[in-house]
Amino acid sequence: MDHLYNKLLAYGKSDMLPMHMPGHKRNPAFVMENPYCFDVTEVEGTDDLHHPEGLLKTEMAKAAALFGADKTFFLVGGSTSGILTAVSACTKRNGHILMARNCHKSVYHAAYLLQLKQSYLVPEMNPATGIFAGITLEQVKQAWEENKEIDCVVITSPTYEGIVSPIREIAAFLHEKKIPLIVDEAHGAHLHFQKEAPESAVDAGADLVIQSLHKTLPALTQTGLLHMNDTGLVPVEEIIRYEQIYQSSSPSYVLMASIGQCLDFLEKEKDAFLQYSVRLQRFYDKIKGLKNLRILNREDKDPGKVVITTEKTSFSGMDIMNLLRKDFHIELEMSEPGYVLAMTSVADTEESLERLAGALMAVDGKIGEVSGEVCDGTQPKLYFSVSKAVTDAYTADKAEKKEVPLFRAAGHIAGEYVYLYPPGIPYLVPGEEITEEMVSLLLSLKDKGFSLRGMRDQRGEMILTAVLK
Repeated sequence: MDHLYNKLLAYGKSDMLPMHMPGHKRNPAFVMENPYCFDVTEVEGTDDLHHPEGLLKTEMAKAAALFGADKTFFLVGGSTSGILTAVSACTKRNGHILMARNCHKSVYHAAYLLQLKQSYLVPEMNPATGIFAGITLEQVKQAWEENKEIDCVVITSPTYEGIVSPIREIAAFLHEKKIPLIVDEAHGAHLHFQKEAPESAVDAGADLVIQSLHKTLPALTQTGLLHMNDTGLVPVEEIIRYEQIYQSSSPSYVLMASIGQCLDFLEKEKDAFLQYSVRLQRFYDKIKGLKNLRILNREDKDPGKVVITTEKTSFSGMDIMNLLRKDFHIELEMSEPGYVLAMTSVADTEESLERLAGALMAVDGKIGEVSGEVCDGTQPKLYFSVSKAVTDAYTADKAEKKEVPLFRAAGHIAGEYVYLYPPGIPYLVPGEEITEEMVSLLLSLKDKGFSLRGMRDQRGEMILTAVLK
């Protein structure tokens, strides 16, 4: 019987180029010594994450100073633990949350646990690629006018694809209304340090900002930070209380040590991000000759997220991902029907970015050979519409369930989540009506080879529906 350890060893020793998280990219410059040497519990001198008085207290203060926050808390349960903490600190059971519809599933889980009423900010989607735009200030204003009992607002910025929202303007408006803003900045821990990147939500004044260090910075998977700007809208005592609830009582010292190493890198290697920006610019210069594949516009987005769209081709994102893996030994972060995502970071070398550029140019040429000089664009149009919520997610989850074939599910009420992972944005939320259009979309995704997640039936053929009394 094979073991995960052996699989990981083999992958690490292979020539596969990681254009995916974590952000250390297996770069030898960030290698830690044998983790078993410092995998300990709370021994003398190591401090206690849930009652920091020494080293950890000092390092969290250092993190706050580096990122420009008033207070910063270490996360060893990933951004998920930070999201759960933030939402819990800003709301009460049966309260009201206004959230972007393209939020990560952890925000939905927080709303479920607290039995919150959910209202949505629905970003526009490019029907040719399936990529969401940012949330606008006008959308937030309109949502507030429609319901002024909102306890907090949650926005994802940047998105998985690097798209940002105008956080500074949104935060200013909400603060006038005494409403705290939570920003899921899991994919933007590097923004504060990279001048060419969009503004960090911490700098923009959001009340609570959750970051995954491991996504875009050199840190181990599951490491993160929860930043707090002291606007007076969120009691710090509530943050402390809930982060102890949602994080392990036996936090990993290996992960906390990795956070510390990452902070040292940010403090000492002040030119690293400038050099990274130069390497990125050279990469983009090398792929200017693409004829069939398209690179998402770098304006108003994080340039480190390389989004390659297939809208002008007869290829899906999965086709491109498979080609790069099979023929060029490059593993991307994710594929969607209309695009693929390559994640770069400050740990990527000149050689790795050159290799990615060369592979993309070669794949572009292969597409031309198969489809003609310029592909005519035969990909289906995508859409995303929010289904009507007949009841809240908690009620639907606790209701009697009935399993029905997905192709016959129209008219029923969803009893479980349905999403693609990554990125983990629900197409359906428990309590929502299942429409003919939604069934058609989900079946189309299955036909293209994508695995629907969240469903009890892992084949995606049957869906649980809620039987409301």
